Amino acid sequence: MSTTVDPAHLETGARVRINRAKQLVILTDDVQISPVVISIKGYRISTLTPPTQPTPQNPRVNDERFVRLDPLHRGGQRLSDLIDALQQLKVDNEDIVDIVSELHAMGAIHANLIDN
Repeated sequence: MSTTVDPAHLETGARVRINRAKQLVILTDDVQISPVVISIKGYRISTLTPPTQPTPQNPRVNDERFVRLDPLHRGGQRLSDLIDALQQLKVDNEDIVDIVSELHAMGAIHANLIDN
């Protein structure tokens, strides 16, 4: 006999604190998020895929406007992984604060949120 429990309903010590005035997101390492796809205004993700005859002078460029987290659908992604990905894209802190807030509002962040 087994029971499946939605992680969103578990009480955890996971916490996220947002300080909008200072544009800060502070979180404990155990904050989990559900698999998500995020589109961010004005940001593009470019990947290089070599054609069948790859050359450094002629790569194939793919542009995307979404950040995919958990592309293998394994679950258990940490919010810190997402923030790291956003920082690599040079997303500014104000947008990161807004993204974290929206993710929490839709129930994708499995933690207690303190929003100042």
